[in-house]
Amino acid sequence: GFQNRADYKAVSTGVQYQEDDPQFFQFYELWSYTTHAWNFDNDLISRGYNAGGYFQFQNLWSFNVNSNANFDTISDRITRGGPTYDMPGSVNYNFNINSNRSKELSGGTGQFHRTDRVGEFDHYYWFDISYRPTTFIQITLAPEVGIQRDVDQYVTTRERSIAAQDANLTYGNRYIFSDIKMTDISAQIRLNWTFNTKMSLQTYLRPYIATGKYSNLKEFNNPGGFGFDIYGEDKGTITENANGSQTVDPDGAGGEDTFDIAPLDFNVKSLQGNAVFRWEYRPGSTLFLVWQQQRDGFSRDGEFAFNRDVKGLFNPTPTNVFLVKLSYWFGN
Repeated sequence: GFQNRADYKAVSTGVQYQEDDPQFFQFYELWSYTTHAWNFDNDLISRGYNAGGYFQFQNLWSFNVNSNANFDTISDRITRGGPTYDMPGSVNYNFNINSNRSKELSGGTGQFHRTDRVGEFDHYYWFDISYRPTTFIQITLAPEVGIQRDVDQYVTTRERSIAAQDANLTYGNRYIFSDIKMTDISAQIRLNWTFNTKMSLQTYLRPYIATGKYSNLKEFNNPGGFGFDIYGEDKGTITENANGSQTVDPDGAGGEDTFDIAPLDFNVKSLQGNAVFRWEYRPGSTLFLVWQQQRDGFSRDGEFAFNRDVKGLFNPTPTNVFLVKLSYWFGN
């Protein structure tokens, strides 16, 4: 199996009810779950409560909704080996509506929303549409847009050059965080064409754009709790340099050494595509022809501009890969 972290013990409870013969639906399900987890120092690192339901209508349309409440917990990972951190509680919910997938034209839409008590949020919107003009051709389009704001984006750890009264609480280090606003947009585009029982073509295209704008560079000031000092406002000074980096004097005239933070804003563009042709030239023996293309771009412009960024997907030099796979079945 795969274990994504150690130092972890958890208890989960759940109850689920399914009604197979309701009045207005084919069936529906309702559920509720809880999860509590601790590390081996007995810090409560997860405390969540969930409720939701799935409903399938007589016309094979469906709807599901899911809600979660996560109360304040202790994060033992966010400072990357430093002191623990009081993770603010949050609430989130998501829902999906889907039409009858057996129809020639079908689709669905959904949303996810999260907010917490310190002003963070996530908002995601998506839909998909699938068209089957014949039994052997299917075209699918599935875009997604997300907007996110965090106030506790970890940036780096810097060693203190002068011992301070609270240095033991932070292991002699400064833990640097920032606000960040992120926007990402992506889509999955597919065309599947089955020519006959022995020959088919599958194509896939995925554009992806993500931007991140950092602000309010700050220092974690409350080991075991929640709190930050913003450089240039609550403590020290901060200077913007011509190359986009920032120079921080963490205590002003207090004698601490200054340090530089490299440019943080980003604009990432990626365009992935592939086409797979399959031919079973004799029973059990198959020829595959594959073409893959990848385009990757990166800049330090953290602002999202739809028209500019979509056009910029095609600017990076592509990497093309061609593959041939031939299999032959020895036997009857």
